[in-house]
Amino acid sequence: MALNEARRVAVVSGAATGLGRAYSQRLAQDGFDLALADLDPCDETCTEVEAAGGRCLSRIVDVTDAGAVQKFAAEVAEHLGPCDVLVNNAGIYPIVGFDDLTFDEYRRVMEVNVDSVFLMVKAFVDGMRIRGSGRIINIATQVISMTLPNVAAYTASKMAVVGLTRAMAKELGPHNITVNAVSPGLVRTETNIAMNPPEIWEMVKTHSQVIPRTLMPGDITGVISFLASEDASLVTGQNLYVNAGAVMS
Repeated sequence: MALNEARRVAVVSGAATGLGRAYSQRLAQDGFDLALADLDPCDETCTEVEAAGGRCLSRIVDVTDAGAVQKFAAEVAEHLGPCDVLVNNAGIYPIVGFDDLTFDEYRRVMEVNVDSVFLMVKAFVDGMRIRGSGRIINIATQVISMTLPNVAAYTASKMAVVGLTRAMAKELGPHNITVNAVSPGLVRTETNIAMNPPEIWEMVKTHSQVIPRTLMPGDITGVISFLASEDASLVTGQNLYVNAGAVMS
């Protein structure tokens, strides 16, 4: 089979665990080959992608390093073909009060959560522009519409992601490239389980959300699947909340 003859190619950052892993698995089920980037090995994610019938390329990539991102993009093109869908999922969210937040810590959050989006889009968008099609999906958070303590850097970074999403949608739309953001609520991933005690999950489910059900990774993947599909060809510049009604817009 020729490169990209039957299956399109999706690139996912932060794909080793959690939501990135779930997005990758769903896109493989939808008929994509996957290119995965993370600071941790993506072996388990690749196993799931291949079990779903897709080819998988994974690399250890610091998505805040322009050279590393460009090298990764070249390897994706060589081994899988051109990128059709880019999911910018890599992110960090340290819990620290503003008084204790150092500028170095703040800058690191911005590098991982915002600069990586810029660098990844820069690395893959030219190919989309040449082919006259593409999907870019940036992962934000419901926190941008809430007043939560101890997440100033995280909130600022994800607000920036939404702003960048809208600006890129405006500029890339004439090339038939859509750019959207997805803002999940509190999802039961390994990281979130470690960071939140049981009472938080119950409180969010029963008092914050209008649908009283704990969000699982599979509850978010359908929106990613939709935005990557032809059904979403005219959806762009949007930020879609998936949070059981905890935030409405």
